[in-house]
Amino acid sequence: MLEDKKDLLKDNSPRKKAMINNQFQSLDSIDGVEDISQENAAAYSGGRVILYDGKNEGGTSLSFTTGYVSNLGKYGFNDKTSSIEITNSQRWQFWLNTNFRGNSITYGKGKFNLQGIYNNSISSLSRTR
Repeated sequence: MLEDKKDLLKDNSPRKKAMINNQFQSLDSIDGVEDISQENAAAYSGGRVILYDGKNEGGTSLSFTTGYVSNLGKYGFNDKTSSIEITNSQRWQFWLNTNFRGNSITYGKGKFNLQGIYNNSISSLSRTR
């Protein structure tokens, strides 16, 4: 259902609109378009990994959906990770040094408290296949 551009531009409602064939159309009227939560969006895109600076998913968190991070220092999170949550069935590998160097540990879906040398020592990570 296409509406006149002038009418839509006057409309201050929060409805989502798309321009199709040089006319605006409400996205609510398009089959298959819906709002989804961040969690669902992450799951649809391949999931995410969430790093926490506290045990048991506590404290400050930082999440990634991209396949790799070569230096957590760029995000102010180098050597701060104490627990990890992985929201999909893919596996993630975590290194003690930047640029995927040094000892590493790999986890799949779940929630994990880091132990031993890995606690507060993660500097880079990547999704594995």
